[in-house]
Amino acid sequence: IILRDAHEWGVVPSCCDQVTFDNIKLIGFWRYNSDGIDIVNSSNIVIKNSFIRAFDDNIAIKGLQWAYEEQQTIKGIRVDNCVLWNDWGKIFEFGAETVADTIQDVMISNCYVPRFTMVAMDIQNGDRGHIENVVFNNISIEEPIRERAMLGDTPMDTKGWGRAIYGTQWSSDVTRGSIDNIRFSNIRCTGSSFSSIELKGYDEKHQVSNVYIKDYFVNGTKITGDEAIQKNDFVTNVVWE
Repeated sequence: IILRDAHEWGVVPSCCDQVTFDNIKLIGFWRYNSDGIDIVNSSNIVIKNSFIRAFDDNIAIKGLQWAYEEQQTIKGIRVDNCVLWNDWGKIFEFGAETVADTIQDVMISNCYVPRFTMVAMDIQNGDRGHIENVVFNNISIEEPIRERAMLGDTPMDTKGWGRAIYGTQWSSDVTRGSIDNIRFSNIRCTGSSFSSIELKGYDEKHQVSNVYIKDYFVNGTKITGDEAIQKNDFVTNVVWE
């Protein structure tokens, strides 16, 4: 199946369970808000063997207020063996809407990113959801494109990959969430302009905790310490292997 020229989110499983996308191709997503696949308050979703070229986010996991009444937990998400090309947004995105009790048990593995502009791997927790048990494994990322990343007339700050808890213009909740037990293994970045990993909690009760990084390489050099991280006071237990 080939999907092309979407004017907004292209594929949107909402309040679903047990859905598999295998060998689909998304192209011609050329405008703001043209996300590839947005998983909304759904569980046990598999995306594999697929190609997605999106202008906005390629694959996003979201909790929306209207869908919360039907499904409060998002879990069992698998992305495997995909090629993901991004022209403006993010490759893998949690949020920014995270209206769910928990978002858990997510594995993203064996993927190749030939191009991205904003953030490659992002957990942007803008609502009350507790995000936990997330694995990024065997991800190859080419150099980000940095020329004039804009949102309308506003220049955007491009980064490599990050995790943060904060309210956004898309937030429905005044209560913030938390992020716990995030694992990265065999992440390989190629290029001259990768910036640091960004970890930011919200306050003492809403933290980013237990982040494990194993075999993180930039241009073939293994990074093994916190010099590669920007973090605030609400981040605990970052472990390098």
